[in-house]
Amino acid sequence: MCPITECELGAKLIGVKIDNDIFDFLKENIVVDEDLFDVMTAISNPERRFRFSNVCLESGCKHWQGESCGCLRKVLKDIENLSLSKDTTLPQCSIRERCRWFHQEGRRACDICPLLAIIDKDMIETS
Repeated sequence: MCPITECELGAKLIGVKIDNDIFDFLKENIVVDEDLFDVMTAISNPERRFRFSNVCLESGCKHWQGESCGCLRKVLKDIENLSLSKDTTLPQCSIRERCRWFHQEGRRACDICPLLAIIDKDMIETS
């Protein structure tokens, strides 16, 4: 599963941005059906406030590089000097066992995941 996708039918709602601009992840994901999609798309840039997940497209995705997600590698490189939480517990996550990023980078992916949001279709921002 790709842990940061656009709001679209069939995607999973997995998190909500809370007061400190960090995503809080749901215990269970919610499938984006037509009703939820209509509510979410009425919001300007729902991906800035909510986190969605969907099937990783691998080589069908523009971010795919070789055998891994280039988006995650870029984000990790961009935030090398960012001071991350020293908390030893992983954040709650309803997709971890199927998450592309977790399987690619393990703990490091989980540490940065709550900090990321989609700005537009080609950019991800850190909080």
